[in-house]
Amino acid sequence: MSQQNNQPIKKMRCNNISAAIFANEIEKDNEKHIRFSVQIQKQFRRDDGSWQVTNVFFPKELNPKFQSEAQHFYPLHNTSWGVR
Repeated sequence: MSQQNNQPIKKMRCNNISAAIFANEIEKDNEKHIRFSVQIQKQFRRDDGSWQVTNVFFPKELNPKFQSEAQHFYPLHNTSWGVR
């Protein structure tokens, strides 16, 4: 299952930064596992008024409030973000 074909299992937004969590099924050692991935994006307005999306951040944009809210995704499964 590719990330392009599945929908996020969870979405979150904090100001102009959004995150989406994906659960991707993989096979490892002849067993199916779920691997989680995170897509983080930032929207910003250009000088001409058009909206743009980027995945480049300034350190202050990934503030503790956003990091704290992102922690809510972790309890979805009591495992690491890798393979379970």
